Amino acid sequence: MSPKKKPSPALGRKSAYVARNRAHILKATIEVLATDGQHPAVEHVSERAEIAMSTIYKHFKNRDELFAAAMGAAMADWEEWVFSKLAHIPDPLEQLVFPMRMIARLKSTHPTYAKLIENNLALSATQLPFVAGFPKHVHELISAGVLKMDHPDIRIQDFQGLLFSLVVNQSTNPAAKVEDADLAIEIGLSLLNISAAKARKISHAKLPDLSDN
Repeated sequence: MSPKKKPSPALGRKSAYVARNRAHILKATIEVLATDGQHPAVEHVSERAEIAMSTIYKHFKNRDELFAAAMGAAMADWEEWVFSKLAHIPDPLEQLVFPMRMIARLKSTHPTYAKLIENNLALSATQLPFVAGFPKHVHELISAGVLKMDHPDIRIQDFQGLLFSLVVNQSTNPAAKVEDADLAIEIGLSLLNISAAKARKISHAKLPDLSDN
């Protein structure tokens, strides 16, 4: 049997260059979406990144794909940060609630991402981490016996609606307070059949240091 050929150094350098280019484009797109208001043009990204439009379209087939990828990248970065904080929380139900409390605190922990959501609410509705990950997390807790409820999919859908309303309010309402968000989460947890006492405890638990973002 002939030995496997090792990838050429030139191919590795090209892949790294392509990855850096893509990351640079996504970073510029996030900044544009956060600062230029609704419906910015791809030309704005090209100017911000100081990169040719043709190069952008080598990575993304159209405007919608570019903007969705940028929102996804921002939320993945935020989610990685949240997970780094979860390591210090042993209670599985508090782990479920913690990301909800953090998304309500985006203005202080990740102000660029908060503006990104504020300017692009329709896009945010499909890209926020709890939209994709929350149902799976709840079903895992049901399988583990941590949560017990009837009609879980309907309850999850209703709770997600509450969460998105919370995010919109915190992002767009200058008078919104994070304490109000915690209270909304506490009240909403009844949808997941969590007792009032437990909901109160996990929705107002002491938070870890949030300064290192």
